[in-house]
Formats: sequence, structure tokens, C-alpha cells
Amino acid sequence: MQDGERLCLTYKTQSGGFMKYKDFMNRVSGAETYTRISKEKDVCVKFDSSPPVHCGEISSCPGLEPLMIVQGRLTRNPEITIKVKDWIDPFPMKPDQASGIKSYAISVHKMKEVDNLTLIMDEKGHSYNISHNEINITLPQQPALYGIALEVLDNAGNVKSARRFVMFDNSSEIQINPMKQLKVTSASRETNFTWQTHREKICISWENRYYNSYNSKFNLLRKIQKDYHGVYQGVYEQESGILPITGTTNVFGVTSYFYSWYNGENAMFTDVLVPNFPVQSFCKNYGVRDGETHTVTITSKDIMNNTLSENITFHVDTSVPDIEDLWLTKDGERQLFVHNSTDLAKLVLEFKAFDSHSGLYSIEYFLGTSLGGNELAYKSLAVQPLANQTCASIVNCYCASIGYCENSLYKVHFNHLITNRTNNGQHNRDYHLTIKVTNGARLASIQHVDILTDDSPPVKGVVVEGAEEYLDIDYTKEASVMETTMGLKHRI
Repeated sequence: MQDGERLCLTYKTQSGGFMKYKDFMNRVSGAETYTRISKEKDVCVKFDSSPPVHCGEISSCPGLEPLMIVQGRLTRNPEITIKVKDWIDPFPMKPDQASGIKSYAISVHKMKEVDNLTLIMDEKGHSYNISHNEINITLPQQPALYGIALEVLDNAGNVKSARRFVMFDNSSEIQINPMKQLKVTSASRETNFTWQTHREKICISWENRYYNSYNSKFNLLRKIQKDYHGVYQGVYEQESGILPITGTTNVFGVTSYFYSWYNGENAMFTDVLVPNFPVQSFCKNYGVRDGETHTVTITSKDIMNNTLSENITFHVDTSVPDIEDLWLTKDGERQLFVHNSTDLAKLVLEFKAFDSHSGLYSIEYFLGTSLGGNELAYKSLAVQPLANQTCASIVNCYCASIGYCENSLYKVHFNHLITNRTNNGQHNRDYHLTIKVTNGARLASIQHVDILTDDSPPVKGVVVEGAEEYLDIDYTKEASVMETTMGLKHRI
């Protein structure tokens, strides 16, 4: 037999006859005849070997599922409602020729761990019978992933099963791993990644910094092993959508990242999905400029829509600091490059140093007998921030775009050479002074100046009036006088 066929038996019966009886005198009465009658009845057995089906299997109800969890598959409330509808027990679209659906049963199962990558639905579960195609269930009061199995039984004893998964979580949150950093990896390592010293792409990274407090320990988003018996297939298995058996891509329970980008106070982008998840970094080229401050907000989001946001700020300076007006001074005279003594302790060096973007970080100077040498002196100068936040005169001070207002005019006295016993120089010798200035972005400028020591006066000579080829004259009719010097020498 095939589905929809019937085996029918017809039962027939007939009755009839007559009756005679004797009275007490043994007299026999005449025969009394009964009317002959007959009855028949058909008894049929329907053949039904096909299980019930849901309309989703035959694509007649797009969007409807074999069992619906009213609150959704992600819930913060342990009270859930399950509805079952649009099931039929078919024989080519003629339900009267099938046995019909007899009952629905629901069972709730915990998920067990197979290995670090896989979960499996425990075969043991708590069962419920459904009346009126709907049932309310209370889940255990702890975050967990549960399998909801539906069993549909027809009157012929055929069974069809379906399952879906529901996650209950009302307590987990996204947290920060303090051992991992959110940083601008394209920025200078020397500045602890706070200064970008080039105008190329800006790259942000937060490798393994954010995690879900529950899923980092027992990850509920792993793939789910198919049942051993192959009961759940096609639309009756959770093959797509939320919580599929293939698992949900995540990083310690985090399922997506977003970023917002601010240039100063101006929002350039807000809540942009970081591409290529689960990659935990991205790079962008926004054409940054020196002196700018940028803030990037990274937002982590988990499957329960918990979020955590964290800011990272970086500054931009691609230029080295400035060094100007580097020379010796004496008695108010500047732009000197000859020292009138072999006592190097009497040297007074003056220069200007500044950086309008990141300010100054350090100032160093070297004194030696060769270019870049430091055998006579090596010392650092303290950067001089101003007590107030303004600069009254831009001649000797300035205010950086990021940082403090600072003095820009520096003087170096070499008295410390006496302590080091390196102050005694030689007549008619060049000494090399090197200034190294480093800005807040750790970019450096270096300038050199050569100093000649000369402690001898010039040799006396003669001054005459008139041209050199003529005799000295003591009178003139001209309004101007020409003088000629002869014999003046400077022995060096």
C-alpha cells in the first residue's frame, strides 16, 4: 500500500425465521414468520507512513518557523513563550486522506561541551505537552544556551522533529583585559603611541582587549554538533539566522566592533562598523595635519547588545623642532663665533629653540674638539614651561598647539667645565658646539657651530691720511678723508 490508500472490509449479516410455540395443553400454534432483514458495514484502515510537515518545508509560508520563540532567541527574561502553528499531516494536499496530527510535545535541553570548538545538545531534557498550540516555559536562572526541541506526532504514530536554540543572559557584560592595549600602532613607539609623526595611514589596534564576562569562560557561541540520529534536517534544523549550528563568529564573546572619529571637537564619522570581523584593527587615511588632535572611540558589542566604549587620543607632528640664532654672546654683543679666551668656562652660548606643534621634550648640548664630539662637555638643559598659560611676547616664548607655553630663548654657561677640569682650551683652536633639540613627538633637530679661541691682541700698526701710495698729508680741501692702515696684524 501507498500513502493515502485504504484497506476496507465490508461486514454483512442477515436475520430472519419463524416461531412456533406450545401452550400448556401441548397444542402447537401455527408458524409465525419474521420479516427477513440484512445489515452491512464497511471498516477501512488508512495507510499513512509520512510524518507531519511544516509549511516552511514546502515554501508556502515564508518567514514562519516550525516553532517560534515569541521573545526571540536572545532573551534577558527566563519566561519564554513557544508557539507552534502551520503544521499539517499531508497526503498530496488532501489532509482528509492522512491520519492527522495527534499531539505536540516540547523538550528543553542544556548544551554540553564536546571540545573547545563544539557544543552538543544534551539528549536528556525536560518535556512539556502543548495545548492550544502554545506553552509558557521558565528557564533556569542562569546564563546559558538551551536547545528547544519540538516533536509532532500524527495519529499513525509518525513523528517529525524540529529544534531551535535560545540564549538566556541577563547578567554578562563586556569587560577590559588590562594586559592588552588599545593603541595607535601607526604612531611613534617612543611616545607610547600618542604622536603620529607621518601623514600616512592611521592604524588602530585593540588585540584581545575586550571580552564578554561569561562567554570568555564558557563560550556559548561555538558551533553545535548535529544530532547523532539525523533527526533535524533542512528547515527543522537551525542552519541560519541567530544562533546557527555553525556557530557565531566572535572574539571572546564580542561579535562586532564600531568606531567613531573626531578631529578635535568635530565628529568626522560616528558608529561605523569595523570591517573584516573578527580582525581587531583597522587603518584609515584621513589626511591629518601637524598640530591636530584626533580621538577615536572603539565600541565593542556582544550578541546580547551589551556595549563598551573606549577612547584613544593621538596628536600629529611630522616636523622637527626649530633651532635659530645659535651663537656666542659677550657683554650684550651677539653673533660672535670667536671666544677671546682659552678659558672655555667663560663661554656663553645663546640660541632659540621651539616647536609650534608638540613643544619641546629635551635640549642637549655637546662640546668637543671634533664635529659631534663631546669629550669636553655633554649636558642637558631643562625645557622651560611658563607658569601661566599665555605668552606675553612671541620674541622669547611661544605656545605649542598641544602642550604648554614655553620659553624659546636659551643661554648656556659653561662654568661646569671647571668642575670637570675641561675648561682649559688652546689658543687658535676650533671647538665644536652641537645642539640637539627633541620635540614632544620625539623628532630631533641638530645644529653645529664652530668656536675659535683667540686670546692675543693685534700687533700695532700705522694709520695715515691719504692713499697708501702717497705720503701722509695733514690737510685736505675735500669734504671726505681717506685713511690707510699699515702694519696692523693679528697673530693667530
